Amino acid sequence: MTENENKTPATGKGHATPSRKEREQANLRPIVGARTPEARRAERAKVAESRRLAREGALLGEEKYLTPRDKGPQRRLVRDYVDSRTSAGEFLMPALVLSVLLTFIPDEAIQASIMLGLYAFLFLLVINGVFIGRGAKKLVESRFGKDKTEAGLVRYAAMRSAQSRFLRMPKPQVKRGTQI
Repeated sequence: MTENENKTPATGKGHATPSRKEREQANLRPIVGARTPEARRAERAKVAESRRLAREGALLGEEKYLTPRDKGPQRRLVRDYVDSRTSAGEFLMPALVLSVLLTFIPDEAIQASIMLGLYAFLFLLVINGVFIGRGAKKLVESRFGKDKTEAGLVRYAAMRSAQSRFLRMPKPQVKRGTQI
């Protein structure tokens, strides 16, 4: 046997093993995107623009921008039903501000009557929410069928009716008094 026959054939990788320093240098790269100030500014502007578009779309009631809580034709119908009528919840903030201002009157009888009036208003708010919720559920059942009605519509309608009209999200798409 010759000396060349005892050796295994050369099947090497074709390059030298990189040193540790070379591997560490190769692994140094930004974890998240480009790190230049211009690139970060551009990324921030892009994210801000997409958020602005999403917020505007959600305010206008565009389906793709709505939260899962507000999506769907049944929820849209409930929103329109609630927005088409005046509810007690729209007067909650002015009533609370007025009651806080009136509690500065030092007469105990007036303060007690204000507190009693607040409790009566909150009771009215709950009753109003129940009636609006039941009316919304009946409307959805008549349009979509009783077996295809989503769960939670009564609560959704009651919570929306408790909000001031100008604070509702998505914004009301119908005027008060509109027949739904």
